[in-house]
Amino acid sequence: MEFLNNIQRKIANRQYEFSKHAVDQSIIRDISVAELKAAIMG
Repeated sequence: MEFLNNIQRKIANRQYEFSKHAVDQSIIRDISVAELKAAIMG
């Protein structure tokens, strides 16, 4: 659970980057950054 908490903390503090592949896939699948954040944050 600590692993997930660390990821959530980084998301909350905007300490992340998206790879080109992640951006491409989010465009193809029509998934917004807000939706990704909501899914990770629970």
